[in-house]
Amino acid sequence: MKKLILALCGFLASSNAFSDLSTGIESVTIDPTFSQITIKGNGLSSTGNTIVTLGGIRLATVSQTATTLVVECPGSPAFCSPGDWSLQVSTYTNDTLPVPVGQQTWDFTIGAVGPTGAMGPAGPTGPAGAAGAKGSTGATGPQGPAGAAGAQGPAGSTGSQGIKGDTGPQGIAGPTGSQGPIGLTGPQGVAGPAKTLAQSFSKDYDMNRPSGSCNTWVDVLPSASNNICSIAGLKGHFLGWGEYAMVGIEGGTWVFRGGSCQNDVWARVTCFTLQ
Repeated sequence: MKKLILALCGFLASSNAFSDLSTGIESVTIDPTFSQITIKGNGLSSTGNTIVTLGGIRLATVSQTATTLVVECPGSPAFCSPGDWSLQVSTYTNDTLPVPVGQQTWDFTIGAVGPTGAMGPAGPTGPAGAAGAKGSTGATGPQGPAGAAGAQGPAGSTGSQGIKGDTGPQGIAGPTGSQGPIGLTGPQGVAGPAKTLAQSFSKDYDMNRPSGSCNTWVDVLPSASNNICSIAGLKGHFLGWGEYAMVGIEGGTWVFRGGSCQNDVWARVTCFTLQ
């Protein structure tokens, strides 16, 4: 893991420890007052929220584009003090249940800048090189391309039209046959056995997280060949900071996926099978 020193005048730090999906950090700089951090890269915004944390603490967004993100250090300059830090950028969709789009973690060190060294003296001008020998005659070039095709000659005169043949007589149309009788209705089939729905799976997911600390959950549910699964209940602080819960079919099996950055977040999944 590489680390560079963040100078008071905003030198560049480069060390991406983790990269996922479309979010990509290329540089991180801090202003001389340690009050604002500027992040440059690609995929830094999405249709929903973009969350930036420093040392696990969420930072307020000052401005945001797809390539530049400026955030504010809380309690500046006391919070962004010299030391080793871990910065994380997470983007989400604007769905009713936001889904993560991209995430990247950037580790760096904030420290002091040493004095600028003195410029060294200019070196002497080197002597002119000797003239090179005359090169040999080059090889004969390849044959040039063929010339363009000549213009098309004039069209010949049109020949005389042949004699039109006689039209043959039309054949006699045959008579239309009568419609056959409607067949008899067959007997009703025997009723099949009755089917019932029975609960095959039920589970509560406690997705509580300390404020500003995010996590995701993935759980494999029953097979999709003979089960139907759904979200049966939701409660808690679904504030759009990465809180979501959903079920879907992946590779022939029902799968639960959830995420939370808040406390008191809960979801229930129930599955039924036809018997």
